[in-house]
This record gives sequence, C-alpha cells and structure tokens, in this order.
Amino acid sequence: AGENDALGQARPLFRKKKDKTMNKLVIIDLTKGGSLADDCILPQHVEKRLEIRHLRKNVTLIKAEGLIAEWEEVFSIANIRAAYNSQKWDDLFKLTKGRIEVYSEVEPHIHLIRAHYTNQNWLDCTIVSKDLLSIDGENIDGLRFIARCAKNMSDDNKSEKYYQKILSISPEDADSLLSLIRINYNRAAHGNVIKLATKIIEFHPEIRDGHLFMSRSKMVIDDFEGSIEPLKQLLKIDKND
Repeated sequence: AGENDALGQARPLFRKKKDKTMNKLVIIDLTKGGSLADDCILPQHVEKRLEIRHLRKNVTLIKAEGLIAEWEEVFSIANIRAAYNSQKWDDLFKLTKGRIEVYSEVEPHIHLIRAHYTNQNWLDCTIVSKDLLSIDGENIDGLRFIARCAKNMSDDNKSEKYYQKILSISPEDADSLLSLIRINYNRAAHGNVIKLATKIIEFHPEIRDGHLFMSRSKMVIDDFEGSIEPLKQLLKIDKND
C-alpha cells in the first residue's frame, strides 16, 4: 500500500504539460519589412489608372498613388511644352504619345501635329490630325494640317476638300482662301480664282496676294480693264511694287 501511494504521488510528475499557445492565431510574414498594407487589394479604378499608364499593379495602394503621381509629373503638359519649345522631338513624341493614351486633350495633339509637320512626317501628321478630329470634329488646326499634308503629298483634291471644310466653319479664314486660290490658279481655273480673290479682298483687303491673283486671272481671261483696280490696290499696299 505504501508503494502504491508513492506511485500515485509520483504520477503528476509525468503528465504532459498543456501548450497554452495551441489556440493562438499565428501570422507568419514571409516578406522583409512587410506590413498589413501589402495584403490589400487595389480598387478597380486604381488598377485601371495603373494599367492605362503601363505601370505595374502588384503594389500597395500608397505605392500605386505614388507611381501615378510620378507619371503625371513626367507626362505633364508643362514638360510637353518644354520639349516642343526646345525642339527635343524624341522626348516630345514619347511624352505626347503617353499622355494622349490617357487623356483626350487638344493641346498634346496640337504639339504632336506641329512636331510631325516640322519634321515633314506628312502621314503621321495626318493620322494625329484625324485623331484630334475624333475629339473635336471642327478643330481648325486638325483640318488645316490634313489639308497642308495632302498638298505636300501632291493630293490637291484632298487638300481642297479640307480647306473647304475650314471655310464652312470659318468663311473668313485667310490661309484657306489663299491656299484654294493657289490650287485653282495652278489648275487654270481662273473663274474660281476670281471668286476666291473677291472674298479675300472683302475680308482681308490688306493681304497683297488677293489683289495679285485677282489681277493675274483677270489678265489671263483677257479682262484687262478688270485687272486695273487690283493693280492699283497693290500699289497702295506697296508703292514700289
């Protein structure tokens, strides 16, 4: 009996100690310097803003906002203007292309159109001008540069079509009137020249070429008397003409 009592007293010494941590939730963070922000799912609109700017999406919300802010600074209108004014064409092409993919704005298109035209990229200039017209269907610059590029590519019919579109929006547009005068004069369409010259003289009597082409076409059709008045106007503009 004494031995059994000794064993009974000894049993507690051999019981397994209860693990108090068994019911605790343990989070194992495998990232170095990780935080709870790393586990967040980006809102859909933020993902779209990253995607359209070609920025990586596997980032935290704070990081995403930072990347977008950096992009906005790089592809800003101010930087586009600076690149255009300094004639850094490669930078200009990159900046305008990036911004146009994100924003439907007129100004980046205008800078890109003028840059292509300056570099005699007639086809590219035409493509961007048409893209601008998809934003603003009556944009005079878009119409004008398509007309100019068509003229430079020897497509007088297309050029004429777009200059006429400009006149339907702005009947007093001097550049369009003068361009159409020259196209028609080269075709020997002197009746059209006289009609167009009449308009430009009415709207812009100070422009020399209106009177010049009026007098030339009048003389070609043997209206010598009719050519006298425009010649007088030429002398008023420049007495040494």
